[in-house]
Amino acid sequence: MKKFITVLHDILGHVMLVMAVPIVTFYILEICNPSMHFMTNGFTLGFIAAFALLYVVRFVLELIVKYKK
Repeated sequence: MKKFITVLHDILGHVMLVMAVPIVTFYILEICNPSMHFMTNGFTLGFIAAFALLYVVRFVLELIVKYKK
């Protein structure tokens, strides 16, 4: 179980980095072209919610990993 938590903790760091790039891109596109509503459509809001959920999971896993050491 400890190895699984450590691997999941490491993988989530990479997944969150990969997810951050499109969020930043959508934000820049929203600034450049506000009529397209990149940051207010359902897909992007769901993407941001998933990103926030992954952040919370990674934070909890980080606490668990630090507590185990």
